[in-house]
Amino acid sequence: MHKTGVPDDYIHHENQDDASIEGQAEQENHDLLPRPQERRELQKEGEAERENREDVIRVDANDEDLQKRGRKRTRNPNEWKRNIQKRLKYTGKAYVSTTGKEKSAKTIGASCGVSCALRCSSHFEARETLLRAIGAAGSRENNDTLF
Repeated sequence: MHKTGVPDDYIHHENQDDASIEGQAEQENHDLLPRPQERRELQKEGEAERENREDVIRVDANDEDLQKRGRKRTRNPNEWKRNIQKRLKYTGKAYVSTTGKEKSAKTIGASCGVSCALRCSSHFEARETLLRAIGAAGSRENNDTLF
């Protein structure tokens, strides 16, 4: 270890010549080389990989669409048919149900008349205000907080 904290084999000393350094590198590389039988197996694997790579390159070269692939489409739940139906239903507007039936918008029905014991005709404005509040809430959770 050198006094700077760097290992000695990383520091080039002036008295070492380049030939001795190259000899050390060759010796280290020789230790890393595979044995002859392993070399043959690696060559066979390399040939198979090259053939596979050439097939892939041929396919990619023929098909330009694969090369110009973009990002995957992101979800947009607000535009899903089912969610649009739910939103229209909770706001009291006309919508088409999941079974295909057309549902009309929510409206206040006709009052009972003047002779009614509950005096429904006098509460008409309160009923209309309540219907508008439900429509403004826009979701089932918001409607639940009203009642």
